[in-house]
Amino acid sequence: LAFGEHSAIMPEEIIRRCVRLFTFVEDVVLDPFAGSGTTLKVAKELERNFVGYEISKSYEDIIKLKLGPKLFWFMLKINQIYNLDCFDFLSKIDDDSINLAVIDPPYNMSKADWDTFKSHKDFLDFTYKWIDALLPKLKQNGSLYIFNTPFNSAYILQYLVSKNMVFQNWITWDKRDGLGTSKRKYSNGQ
Repeated sequence: LAFGEHSAIMPEEIIRRCVRLFTFVEDVVLDPFAGSGTTLKVAKELERNFVGYEISKSYEDIIKLKLGPKLFWFMLKINQIYNLDCFDFLSKIDDDSINLAVIDPPYNMSKADWDTFKSHKDFLDFTYKWIDALLPKLKQNGSLYIFNTPFNSAYILQYLVSKNMVFQNWITWDKRDGLGTSKRKYSNGQ
């Protein structure tokens, strides 16, 4: 568990490379599923502005530990993390204002309530809905990285291409403890 509380920790080096490749100092990095705050921490270290939100209020202490205690959950400013539903939050962000979105959304692996959907269709409907809300927020030359399982990524890629997004590359994270000896596609006992 990340910091003893979060089940899905993202390696900082993956985020660091994405942020360095696609932003400059003082650009804005968006993380609509902030989790334990890794993307925000890296953006701050690399002198980028950041906006993040996380629906689970219980992750606030983890994020504060990574970013420092001066966070305000009620003001809509850059360099902050907010405790809001992603759709409510995206509606408050100006269009054409984000340089890079780094997104580690639910994977539909039933790891927790936030990662459990009634069906794969419900998961994809949710995913396509936040993508549709996010895309107008990107600047014309903005970029996004979406982390997910290879299976889900195939659906997400098709959807993004249908929205006229330009696909450039895959980043593969070799997380060997995620497959195990399960007979299913993916093991949720990481």
